[in-house]
Amino acid sequence: MTVHADGGTKTEGMFYWSDENRNGNMDEKDHFSVGWDEEITMEQYVRSRDEQLKKLSENELEWKERQLESFATWQEAYAAYIERRDNINWMQDYGCYSLIYVDDDEIPELYIDTRDMAMGEFVVSFYDGHMGVMNRERVGLHYMEHGGLLYSESGNMGFYPCNIYRLEKGEFSEIGTGWYSESYKEEAVNFDYFWEGRPVTEIGYEARIMELIDKPACVRPTELYTKEEILRMLED
Repeated sequence: MTVHADGGTKTEGMFYWSDENRNGNMDEKDHFSVGWDEEITMEQYVRSRDEQLKKLSENELEWKERQLESFATWQEAYAAYIERRDNINWMQDYGCYSLIYVDDDEIPELYIDTRDMAMGEFVVSFYDGHMGVMNRERVGLHYMEHGGLLYSESGNMGFYPCNIYRLEKGEFSEIGTGWYSESYKEEAVNFDYFWEGRPVTEIGYEARIMELIDKPACVRPTELYTKEEILRMLED
């Protein structure tokens, strides 16, 4: 996808890989396509992917890790972030907002529910004049209030990833990744569990999660507001 200065986009097509045997690896038994209908081989998919990665590397921005603006307050920063979302045409504002406390300081984080399963949820942090942003591209994000940890394990179509994140000094990092998948044989449902790419038992899967985060202690945002309401709150 090419993004133009006015926010418009142009795409060269959507390429898909479906992990048919659910082993977490790309192989000949999987399904590859352009769009949903045009089937291609694994070699064609890999070639197209590598071509796009090459184009991406040729267009790396020297300043991409540098925030171009510093904000005096977290209220000012979050208001600017919300307003600027409207300038990106695939992020038009239909979502809900909340202020939550993920890490242990007195500055809240901005939570955004896009109301779109594919775009998921955003959490925005403020630290030392700058913002950090995390996007979980599904819904169901939970967090440990003042504990600095977040997790989500929602998915769809038989694939359910679990991602565990840490928020520290305004920066988000992923500290654990697993998934489970479901398959059907006759009338029976089978579940396969993986953690960091390796197969585990269901008990082992849950144990890996509990080593990193206390799920029962996690919560969801309780109060959600419209864009107009959250902007008024930030102004006040």
